[in-house]
Amino acid sequence: MLRHHLLLIYRNFKRFKSTFLINLVGLSAGLASAILIFLWVSDEWGMDQYHKQKNDLYQVMTNHDNAGGIVTSDAGPGQLAESLESEVSQVRMAAATSPFIEHVTLIKEVPTPLPKHSMPKSKLLEDSSRG
Repeated sequence: MLRHHLLLIYRNFKRFKSTFLINLVGLSAGLASAILIFLWVSDEWGMDQYHKQKNDLYQVMTNHDNAGGIVTSDAGPGQLAESLESEVSQVRMAAATSPFIEHVTLIKEVPTPLPKHSMPKSKLLEDSSRG
């Protein structure tokens, strides 16, 4: 049965080369588009899914009036993060992004004490104290 189908495909390819190539290009373009759309959607759905409190994450975006119309940007004024933390009681932590350098996030460092077992002892200090 499979051999028969392959024989029909071969015969149709020999008779109608242009139709076969048009169908092949269309099928390839459709599959490539479907794969790209799938990859894009899975990337969007997977954004920030690794956070423990992913339902509490929000992104503030700003609108700017330009000559060409309204432009939306994910970067805001520099003091926005500090203002949100101090003036809005529901905001526990905020980070600012740079509008001039892509993929740079400015995070105010929150000091957290390290547990004692995570601080490695120096071999040099151990050897010199035995002395």
